[in-house]
Amino acid sequence: MANKILAIAVFIITSFLIIISMSAVLASDLVIEKTPVNDVVVSDLSQPAVFSFKITNNGDDDYFTIYSLVGVKIEPTDSFFISSGEVKEILVKVYPNKDLKQDTGSLVFVYKIKGENSGIQEDTLTINVVRFSDAFSAGAYPIEPQSEKITAYLKNDYNIKYGKVKAKFSSVFFDFSQEFSLEPLEKKEFT
Repeated sequence: MANKILAIAVFIITSFLIIISMSAVLASDLVIEKTPVNDVVVSDLSQPAVFSFKITNNGDDDYFTIYSLVGVKIEPTDSFFISSGEVKEILVKVYPNKDLKQDTGSLVFVYKIKGENSGIQEDTLTINVVRFSDAFSAGAYPIEPQSEKITAYLKNDYNIKYGKVKAKFSSVFFDFSQEFSLEPLEKKEFT
C-alpha cells in the first residue's frame, strides 16, 4: 500500500513538473515597456492611439506579431524579428473599431505578442476615447467696456495634431469663420 501511494505521489509530482516546463516553453520570454505617445482616440475621427513599445527578448531568436482579438486593429501587422538578448523599439498604432468608440472614457483591452516558435504573451493597453466636441475648449476673454475688440480662443485639449480645422465664431459682437491647423495642446486666439 505504501509503495502504491509513493508511486502515485511520484506520478503527480512528475506530471506537475512536466506541465510547468511545457508552459515555460509555450510562453514568450519578453519584457515589454509601453509608453503612450498619444493614448487619446477621438470617436468621430479615424486617427489611432500610438504607443512606443520597447521589447526585450530574453528567449531565443524569433519573429513576433502583435495582435488583438477584441475589436482593435493593431499596426504593424507584419511580423518583426528580435534576436536573443536584443532590445527593439516599435511604434504601435491602435485603431479601435466603431463599436468600441461609441462610449467615451478609458478602454482597456488585451493584446497579444506571438512568437513563431516561442508562444504567446498577453498584456493590456489602455486608450482614452473622447468625442470630437469634447476635444476642444472655446471661449472669449472678458470684454472691457472701453475696448473696441474682443478676443476669442480655441484650445486643443489633447495631444492630437489637427492639420485642418474650420471654426465659426459668432455672437452679437462678431461673426466670422477661419480655417487653420492646431498643434497638440495649442491655443489659438482670434481678434
